[in-house]
Amino acid sequence: MIRIFPLPLLITFVLFCSFGCSRSGKPDDLPKLYSCKITITQDNLPLEDAFVSLVPQDQNNSKWHPSGKTDSSGIAQIMTYGFSGVPVGNFKITVKKTVMEDPIYSTNSNGEKEIVDYKSVYSVIEKKYANPETTPFTVEISGVVTFDFDVGKAIKLKLKKNK
Repeated sequence: MIRIFPLPLLITFVLFCSFGCSRSGKPDDLPKLYSCKITITQDNLPLEDAFVSLVPQDQNNSKWHPSGKTDSSGIAQIMTYGFSGVPVGNFKITVKKTVMEDPIYSTNSNGEKEIVDYKSVYSVIEKKYANPETTPFTVEISGVVTFDFDVGKAIKLKLKKNK
């Protein structure tokens, strides 16, 4: 008895095999990555929920933008393209953290209140740390590394206000 596959299933299978990622899911040109942990503190205390980005300073790494988010200990495990680690090279480090206050609520179709926006958004880190042109933080990756940076005193810089 001959079985015939449904045409949509066969087309899906062929497309998946033709256009799928490599076996590991990594881009073919992703360079070797080295483990990189960055600890961010503010006033010498761990800074939780800060976004840490490594901005490539080498032309050959301009495609890759490693980043991570700090945990409750202030540690960010840096990832590149979804994989743990950072390629060899020189990077500027940017750090951003915002807090939102005064939520604006709306009632959804189920009658439940949900937050749709915030009246006030603040940066709690000085602007210079968020900009690759002004950040004083730089790193050179040449193997497995750990770095510590302190972003100074806590601030509350208003970023936006909705009317």
